[in-house]
Amino acid sequence: KPEITFYKKHRIAPPRQHFTARIRDLIWASNSGLMEKNTCSNCHKEIYVATNRTFTNRKIYCQSCYVQYLETNS
Repeated sequence: KPEITFYKKHRIAPPRQHFTARIRDLIWASNSGLMEKNTCSNCHKEIYVATNRTFTNRKIYCQSCYVQYLETNS
């Protein structure tokens, strides 16, 4: 199989899950297309945010507060 040859050539461990299971998990972890109204954690401005099942208790920033956060913390 070309997959096994590729893994051996590049010394990569083959995946433990089936391809469709990996895709299903990837889709489940990604943001959904559902938008919900939320408020910025910093300036309390109302914004629309895509729902995320993986990180439900995340801090949400508007774009200007997020850029400010990146400039001060990166």
